Amino acid sequence: MDEAKWLKKKEKALRESNKELLFESCKKLAEIYKEDGKYELSLSYFKKAQDLCEKTVDVAVMNRWIGEVYCDMEMFHDAIKYQKKHLELSTQEGNKVEIQRALATLGRTYFIQGLSYTTNKERTSSLQNSYDYYLKSEETCDLLGGISSFDLAVMKARLYLNIGLTLEALGTTDESISYLSKAITISKSNDLKSELVQCYTRLAEVYLKQQKHSEALATIQKCIRFINTQSELNTYCELLLLKCDVHVDMFDFVSAKVDSVRAYKLKHLNSMNRKDAEKHLRLIIVLINNENKLMELNIDDNQEKNQVEQAQVLLDYGTKH
Repeated sequence: MDEAKWLKKKEKALRESNKELLFESCKKLAEIYKEDGKYELSLSYFKKAQDLCEKTVDVAVMNRWIGEVYCDMEMFHDAIKYQKKHLELSTQEGNKVEIQRALATLGRTYFIQGLSYTTNKERTSSLQNSYDYYLKSEETCDLLGGISSFDLAVMKARLYLNIGLTLEALGTTDESISYLSKAITISKSNDLKSELVQCYTRLAEVYLKQQKHSEALATIQKCIRFINTQSELNTYCELLLLKCDVHVDMFDFVSAKVDSVRAYKLKHLNSMNRKDAEKHLRLIIVLINNENKLMELNIDDNQEKNQVEQAQVLLDYGTKH
């Protein structure tokens, strides 16, 4: 519906030589196509919008959008080129809000790039760049004027979350937990519900990777108490499945089954969560069946080794599914 509306507006703008409406139409269409994963179309319209810009700050913003599309396409070198242009133009204009945004965007792109690498050297280099840009973005937050304390809290909560995730990927776990805890504190004190749920979830995942199971479960429970389990069903499902992962990592398949059954029984889930809940439940049933078979085997039974190996392969889903 939105696509058809903005295509009509674009045609109207062309007929009437309305440059302002043409710019807005191209920008909106580019955003719609980006959201739909139609990246080539999105790039085409963002570049058309960029050609229509008269103000430097608008050109800067279009560079950011183009960079984000390239990042979605995993074309990281192109993404970084455009995002650095965004930073350069924003700095040239002295626009601190756009400078902060440019630094944070570069931090995100380097983070995603780092996770895509298979070699430690490239991965570490990109993640370190991500960390450096996020820190510069945080420093810029303190220089911003003319924004509300609420908006500043949102910026800082998201930055601390992202810095925490970057540090965790770099293997600096204690510092990661410290930043995630800071993000939680800011989110709670400013009633930032979406950010708080993300922070609790990521912190629980960090604890799970460390095999700090009690801390992971406690963090998940805090998050579950914070949400409305009757209306926020997709979030509740994701938390139950994360809880299931923790129990699998503890070899507590009975508790894992309870979690996965609860998630499976939830109604009105989106397609991704519905599929994930079904997958979890199927795997838990297989794990329980394997465990029962192992208990029936004699210690000298030649099948034991194969059963153990099968169970270990399936258990990998707890951290790799």
